[in-house]
Amino acid sequence: MDGGTVIATASLRGAGIGGGDNGSAGTITIDGGSLIASAGQNGAGIGGYTPGGYGFITINSGTVNATGGQYAAGIGGGVASGGPPITINGGTITATGGENAAGIGGATTGNGGTTTINGGTITATGGLNGAGIGGGMAGAGGTIAISAGDVTATGGAYGAGIGGGQNAAGGSITVTGGTIQATGGSQAAGIGGGDEAAGGNFTMTGGTVISDGASDGAGIGGGDHGDSGVIVISDGSVTALGGLHGAGIGGGRGGDGTDTTINGGTILARGDGQGSGIGGGEYNSNILLSITGGTVTAEGSGAAAGIGGGFNGDGGTVNISGGTVSATTGSLLVAAGIGGGQNGDGVILSIGSSAVVTATGGYTAVGTGDGGTDFHSTTVDGVLRVPSGDFIIPDSNGAGAEVTIGATGQITGGVADITIGASISGAGQIQNNGAITLVEAYVGATILGHDYLIDFDAQGGTPAPASVRLYADRFSSFSWSGRTFPSDPARTGFEFAGWNTASNGSGSTVTASYVFSSDDVLYAQWVLPATGGGSLGALPWAAASILLGAVGIEARRRLEAERA
Repeated sequence: MDGGTVIATASLRGAGIGGGDNGSAGTITIDGGSLIASAGQNGAGIGGYTPGGYGFITINSGTVNATGGQYAAGIGGGVASGGPPITINGGTITATGGENAAGIGGATTGNGGTTTINGGTITATGGLNGAGIGGGMAGAGGTIAISAGDVTATGGAYGAGIGGGQNAAGGSITVTGGTIQATGGSQAAGIGGGDEAAGGNFTMTGGTVISDGASDGAGIGGGDHGDSGVIVISDGSVTALGGLHGAGIGGGRGGDGTDTTINGGTILARGDGQGSGIGGGEYNSNILLSITGGTVTAEGSGAAAGIGGGFNGDGGTVNISGGTVSATTGSLLVAAGIGGGQNGDGVILSIGSSAVVTATGGYTAVGTGDGGTDFHSTTVDGVLRVPSGDFIIPDSNGAGAEVTIGATGQITGGVADITIGASISGAGQIQNNGAITLVEAYVGATILGHDYLIDFDAQGGTPAPASVRLYADRFSSFSWSGRTFPSDPARTGFEFAGWNTASNGSGSTVTASYVFSSDDVLYAQWVLPATGGGSLGALPWAAASILLGAVGIEARRRLEAERA
């Protein structure tokens, strides 16, 4: 078909356009025009009627409205059959599945087949138990590839927006471009598994995706009681919103976040009603999450972690080697920003040198949820920001440290003031080979290494600066540690000449960039005001008094009297 207006309606036993009773649909190509196709009982709007009766469907242009009969897809398979190979390159397409069938894809018990979308404006709505695009009831999503176009896919009750029908996994879904809005039906994921099913495989390298899970389903991942499957996001923009009890990206209610990798892109993942932002749904855990790049915001809900476990779920293993990551727990103040939900154990967390991670927990920034027991371990080679709340480190590793800061690592406070943030507490230990910028009042855990107290002796000047503690070595300057170098003191009759590690000025001159390697005392240095010659005023008081000799005896007596 390449033009005109066609209204095709099957009376009983056949597709609107395609196969009749036990007959093949053959090859269907639509290059333009306006088409309305409605099937009879058990037939697709466009496609097949019974198993084996579909063929190949290609839509290049035109306006297409296809409605499946009972138990059949809008575009795709007839009753009890999977979806045929479907390619959409353009046009405006509306496809509505019948009961237990997908809008585009499989019919009752049928997988989604192979669906390729390279352009066009597509609206696909599944019938009861069917996916918007993908499988019918008990049918997996098949192979779905979207490279361009505007796609709106809505699952019927218990079917994913894009992916599996009821009781069926998401199949293999690849997004390289386009704009996609996917909404799951009751207890199903926006993209991924239908009710009671895992997410399958989801790969994204470009485009824009907004995916909403229904109650108990993940935004991207598993349906109710479904694990996440394998999720890889390398580029593009993703907004993944879990339904009540589901993770934003990960498991549905009762499902784990099994294997998720984020290599790039801009990602917002938000759980709902005890579901994590990225990780486990309610009652379940994160297993493995790897982030190598991108901008990632993960928000848990209720008693769930931002990244890690849902309510009663553990944090699992989280490797963040690059990117900018923000993880915030739910509102009940009982979960970790990164780690366990309430009652869940902590996380094996690694932060690489190229990563900047912000963790804000209701119970703790990183570690166990309230009621959890095993902190596990945290290694920081990049930046870990803990801007507020608590960072509780229990002693769960015997004589060893629970937290290790590498040579390039930092634990800091907020962005505006890196010295103020979460209160670090607990009986655990931090092996500090890098830097902690929080001031001493916020650091209650035991620090092993790079813990230096700097005192000041004003040698008669006022005011005498207060002591300062630096948690650093290679980067233990005042400026790197976020400390303010003290203002210059004053002394009647003298000019301040800086700070020195020796009282007589023979040691090292210390400025805000000086690197410390131990506790130290800094001594104020004083000189006489410059006179006509101007040379003596540049010398410390001891050297100046010697050079003055007999001519400067009165000045020397004054200096000695001041020291007394």
